[in-house]
Amino acid sequence: MTVWMLRMRQMNSRERQETAMEWFERQPADRKLEALFRSEVMSRCELYNRKAYLNYTAAINETARDFRINSSTIWRWKALIEGVSKIDWLPYLCPRKTMPVLNLPSACIIADGVK
Repeated sequence: MTVWMLRMRQMNSRERQETAMEWFERQPADRKLEALFRSEVMSRCELYNRKAYLNYTAAINETARDFRINSSTIWRWKALIEGVSKIDWLPYLCPRKTMPVLNLPSACIIADGVK
């Protein structure tokens, strides 16, 4: 769990919701779309768990098959939203880190410590 998430959990629910949504609104569109997708996946898990009377493991496995993603990924997302109300899911499910894109000319690539 990140420091940001720990701070968010220490705030009262109204402060947390306002702060989290302000942060979420500043994110790029691709991250927002990813958070929406993750939210949809987790909502499907909840649906299977409540309406189909499946235990959470079975619900996650069924959802993983529906969306063609690994069930361990869904378990990680579930850990991110543990104890968070559904209206606050988007900021918690939003990706935090991206890999930097390096546009280096091939002559600058270092191989075995030799330039």
